[in-house]
Amino acid sequence: MTKRQGYTLKSLVSLIVFLMLGPSIGIGQEKAPARPEMVMYYLTLLSRGPKWTPEQTPDTERIQAEHMKHIQKMAGDGKLVAAGPITDGGPLRGIFIFGVPSLEEAKALAEGDPAVKAGRLAVEVHPWMSQKGIGARNAAAVKANPQTNFEMTTYQLGLAHRGPKATTESTPESIQLQADHLANIFKMLGSGKLGAAGPCLDGGNLSGVFVFQVGSIEEAKALADADPFVKAGILVVELHSWMAAKGTLP
Repeated sequence: MTKRQGYTLKSLVSLIVFLMLGPSIGIGQEKAPARPEMVMYYLTLLSRGPKWTPEQTPDTERIQAEHMKHIQKMAGDGKLVAAGPITDGGPLRGIFIFGVPSLEEAKALAEGDPAVKAGRLAVEVHPWMSQKGIGARNAAAVKANPQTNFEMTTYQLGLAHRGPKATTESTPESIQLQADHLANIFKMLGSGKLGAAGPCLDGGNLSGVFVFQVGSIEEAKALADADPFVKAGILVVELHSWMAAKGTLP
């Protein structure tokens, strides 16, 4: 992997080590939060496709029903660990989170969705490293009782893009800023306000993802705006309300 703006190879390694070993500075005598294990997922953004239309017709209703059946099959096969719609009415319509061995398999599953094949949705798949256990509780509940119905809840999804001050330079200031950024992530995870977070590993403009479990998008914005990388202009966080099954996050 080559260096890139936002997260570099060094910062990715730092994030993994930080989350696995815990911070050594700034905690004092307080007990550190639980140390989450990091694993690879494939985050899929579902956006309006070239044939998207807001009108409901018998054809769009048929495609939607097939889309939901495809989601249920992927979840039943243990390949889709989380899914749900984005509820703010913009071009981004929903997300899938796959727990599969490869990017190729995730792309094949996403592109095999009937709404994607019909052109109503377009997909963008990113390798995303985050906390182990996303969707695990719900998968166990379905295994115990296939008829389980889940209560839906709203999470706040933060897509962290490279900001205007993103750089690959390593200086004492950037190293300290990196440490402050990671400490802030760990603090939010420990508080429970951040349910999952981690970098995207494909070197694109999407540097990472935050999933906040707070009551409003305004609270999520305040948390995102307080991040040292965001304050420094290294990251810009785009927030969306995401509806998914309660208990989706670890």
